[in-house]
Amino acid sequence: MNRKSSVRISRNGRLTKICSPPNTPDSKMTFDYSSETPPRQFIPPPSLLSWVRLRSGQVKLFNFRVKLSDLWRYADAIPQHRPKQHVVCLHHFDDPMKFERNLDGRTRRETTANGDIAFLPADAPTRLRPVTNEPERFLSYSYLVFEPTYLAELALTNGIGRPLDFIPRFARPDPLLHQIAAALRPRRESRIRQRIFSLRP
Repeated sequence: MNRKSSVRISRNGRLTKICSPPNTPDSKMTFDYSSETPPRQFIPPPSLLSWVRLRSGQVKLFNFRVKLSDLWRYADAIPQHRPKQHVVCLHHFDDPMKFERNLDGRTRRETTANGDIAFLPADAPTRLRPVTNEPERFLSYSYLVFEPTYLAELALTNGIGRPLDFIPRFARPDPLLHQIAAALRPRRESRIRQRIFSLRP
């Protein structure tokens, strides 16, 4: 029987590996963003600039800045993996960047810039590799992370009783979600709720 490797970050910032997978091609690593910081061993330091937590940690915003040469090493070290939470990747690149993104079994070459987002549903296999050859360049990006149980409860409060089917999205513009993330505060939660439902098909 195949097992998945699971990674969880504790409150003190230390990485814990839940189980070790056998050497099988379909083994997948799980990233758990339920703590205050994403897994440090998988984030090129010093890259985490700030983070905001809402709804007792059920919604988080992580803001990063990283050198492209470090991002290359990060991409080479991380195999295809699955996020345990729903993750919206927000790109803040002043100049366009090229990536090769594998998402839920599909691979696409992207040219992305400031104002674009990619949506990674929970448990959707993903991997990202930079293609642009500018090793000294710095990139800014954010992760807007939602616990699946929070969105399920949010759906019920909005009169949606059926299970939500979140569709993976490759990078494309979404200026409104960028504006919400830029001004993220507890009083902005109602706007976040309205916008996240637009990600549904």
